[in-house]
Amino acid sequence: MVTWIMMVAIGCGGIGQTAPQPSEVNNEPASASPKTLRDLVMNPDALARAGRVVPQRNADGDVVGFRIGGLRRSVLGEQLDLVNGDVIHSVNGHALTSPKEALTAYQSIKDAEKLVLTLTREGTPRTISVDLSTPVSTDD
Repeated sequence: MVTWIMMVAIGCGGIGQTAPQPSEVNNEPASASPKTLRDLVMNPDALARAGRVVPQRNADGDVVGFRIGGLRRSVLGEQLDLVNGDVIHSVNGHALTSPKEALTAYQSIKDAEKLVLTLTREGTPRTISVDLSTPVSTDD
């Protein structure tokens, strides 16, 4: 999610600002072999391979979330029940409307028991909640 959060920060108007280094966000090394959904979500390489996000703006030009695109078939996409075109509006209650909120959202995952995403899919609001201790298969 570091990679996604960095893209979120740029998309929210963070261009020209220094992007946070992964060590500023998560001081623990990414696990080479994730065992839980938390390990997978906190692994920047897995997130970078999963897909991309672009800012979703309202009629006034304000960022209201991030649209998922190019989502590859992966454990991450399947575990989180995400599909191309989903617009994620918040992570664990933190709105994805600014670089600061995006980083706060990412940091909230580290110690959380659940990952709660609020999103819009094909115009319909949805909430996805997953237990971050869920075991994952690394076969992909």
